[in-house]
Amino acid sequence: MSRHSFTRRFSFNSARKNSRESKQHPHVCKDPNHAHHHHSSSTSSHHHPSIHTQHHHNSLQDKRQHSRRENPDAEKVARGIFGDVPLTDTERRFLSSAETGHLAALEQCVEENGNLNVNCRDYLGRTALQLAVMGEHYDCISYLLEKSSMDTIEEALLHAIKSENVKICDMVLGHPMYSDKRARMQLEFQHGFYDQEDSSSSFAPDITPIVLAAQCNNFDIVHMLIQKGFNIQRPHHYFCFCTECSNHKTFDRFVHSRSRLNAYRGLASTAYLSLSCDDPILTAFELSKSLYTLAETEKEYKVR
Repeated sequence: MSRHSFTRRFSFNSARKNSRESKQHPHVCKDPNHAHHHHSSSTSSHHHPSIHTQHHHNSLQDKRQHSRRENPDAEKVARGIFGDVPLTDTERRFLSSAETGHLAALEQCVEENGNLNVNCRDYLGRTALQLAVMGEHYDCISYLLEKSSMDTIEEALLHAIKSENVKICDMVLGHPMYSDKRARMQLEFQHGFYDQEDSSSSFAPDITPIVLAAQCNNFDIVHMLIQKGFNIQRPHHYFCFCTECSNHKTFDRFVHSRSRLNAYRGLASTAYLSLSCDDPILTAFELSKSLYTLAETEKEYKVR
């Protein structure tokens, strides 16, 4: 290789190396003073990362303090899975007393605050009566039954049925609203097919106490409900074009199909068949034939 060729090749390699270094370090400056200043700044930032974190933390604290000054009641708003649940201190104490079964504290909250909402809900959507039912605090249940609304009592009954607590079911069914046929019909009308689903409720609007008890197959609770006049209405034929069925399909076909499924699940229950039919065996065969036919029409009924 000639000397001239070697010199050209060495110059080309040096140029490629410098270009590669400039790409890796685009901010490198040839000025030694500027380079020293840049190195000091980067070293300072590298060795003190907590400066930026502390600044961010301080700005967050300032924002929170500003929000508290603008809304002094912001601390009293609980963020739950059902959205913001504004609760006063008294309501919090009231719900806590129901959960722990402290009857004296429960009575004190009601007596000292005439405007207390006894149907208030916590961040999980639970009422005081529901909390008392879940904790099996019988004294609190008896006290709250006298003050709660019909919707709250009905939901508490559903939770008692789900937990299969016969004693609490008997207590709730002893409420006058279940003895008064007119009041019960009014409640069923309020929780009809067209009622929008309540996001704070654990049950669909078409789940009635007798349907849930039958699905749980609890003989004692089903017997109590039948004695109170509860029954499960058999759904109409799939191709029924009566006003009710036509409106249901137009309003929400999915909810219509689900309500039919829930009704058939209750009707097929061993407990309900045994306690509500004169001939449970014959009724079971008739129901089986109906469901077999429905499975060919409505795919939701087909066993996969």
